[in-house]
Amino acid sequence: MVARRYVLLARTLPVVLLVIAAKIALERLGWEFIDVSPLHASIVGGAIFIVGMMLTGTMSDYKESERLPTEIAASLESVFREGAYVKEQHPSFDLARLAETLAHVPHTLRDDLVHGTTHTVETVERLTDSFLEMDALGVPPNYIARLKQEQAQIVRNLMRVSYIQRISFLPSAYTLVETMLGLLIVLLLFTRIGAPLVDAVMLGFIALIFLYIVRLLHVLDSPFRPAGSGPDDVSLFQIDAIHDTMHTRLDERAGHHHHAGGG
Repeated sequence: MVARRYVLLARTLPVVLLVIAAKIALERLGWEFIDVSPLHASIVGGAIFIVGMMLTGTMSDYKESERLPTEIAASLESVFREGAYVKEQHPSFDLARLAETLAHVPHTLRDDLVHGTTHTVETVERLTDSFLEMDALGVPPNYIARLKQEQAQIVRNLMRVSYIQRISFLPSAYTLVETMLGLLIVLLLFTRIGAPLVDAVMLGFIALIFLYIVRLLHVLDSPFRPAGSGPDDVSLFQIDAIHDTMHTRLDERAGHHHHAGGG
C-alpha cells in the first residue's frame, strides 16, 4: 500500500512512464530531428524560474491557510471563556445556547470551504443573540464590545480562508506554466541528446520534476478539501475539537455546580 505522502508521486508516475515510452518510440522511428543547442538550457532554466515563482506565491497562501484555523479556534475558545465568566456573574445567562452555537461551527466549516457556501458565517452571526442577552442582563458594554470584536475576527478569518480556497494565485500564470511545460516536453521528445536510453531517462527525470510540481501547485492552491482526501490538505482538527470541548465543559460545569449545591 502506497504511503499517504507518496500519493501525489504515484499519480504522477503513470504520466511520466507514458512520456518515457513516447520518447523510446520516437527514437526507434527516427523522428528525432532536433539537435541539442544552448537554447535548450535557456528554455529549461526559464521554466524552472517561472515554476519557482509560482511555487513561492502559492506557498505563502498555503502557510496562511495553516495559520487561520488556529486563530479561528482560539477566538471560539475565547468567546466561550468570556461567556462562562458572564455565567458566573449572572447565573440566568444561557451559556448552553452560546456553547451550542460555537459547537455548530465544525459541522459546516469544511463543507463551506469545499463547496463555497456561507453557513458557518451565519452560525457565527447567531452569537449576536447571546450578546444581546448579556446586554439585557447588565453586562458592561465594553465587555460585550470585546466579544463582538472576537466575532468580527472569526468572520474575517472565515472570509479570508474562503478567498484563499476559491481564488487561484495568478490564473494566467498557471496557464503559462502548463503550456510552457507541455511544449518543453514535446520539444525534448523530438530532441537528440545522446544514447537512446540516456535520452529517455533524462526526459523522464525532467518530466517527473515538472509534472510533480504542477500537480503540487494545484494542491497548494486549494488547501481545503474533503476530509481524508490527501496528506497535504490543511488540518481543521483544532476547530473540529471545539464541538466536543464545548459540550464537555458544559457537563463539567453542571457537575461542579451540582456538587457545590449538594455540599
